[in-house]
Amino acid sequence: MKTSRNLSALFLIAATLLLSACEQPVYPPLAPQDARPMYDETAPEISYVLPSAGKPGMLIRIFGKNFGAEKADNLIWFGNVAATSVEAVNGTEIRVTVPTGAKTGELYLTIGDKTYKGPIFTITSAE
Repeated sequence: MKTSRNLSALFLIAATLLLSACEQPVYPPLAPQDARPMYDETAPEISYVLPSAGKPGMLIRIFGKNFGAEKADNLIWFGNVAATSVEAVNGTEIRVTVPTGAKTGELYLTIGDKTYKGPIFTITSAE
């Protein structure tokens, strides 16, 4: 009888542990506060481009925030083709000439060793 009670108690403990381990939380657990990625307010950001389409040789304006202070600080990419002619720059606007060989695709801004993705720029025919 004592063995039967011990087995019943052992079974009850095992069943309780098994069921409690299988419970799913109602909401996904949050990462600890210090493990969450932080938004970098100082990171450059391309908001929009005017015009959003054009042909090589055309001057366009890129708007956003936290651009490099000097022309040489801002490298603009049309896909994998770098623009060689940055005309003007300030913290919120870059004027750049669409390079020869550029194809429709996302614009990128490289400042130092970091590259930031922008909107899609459409290349139109040169006609």
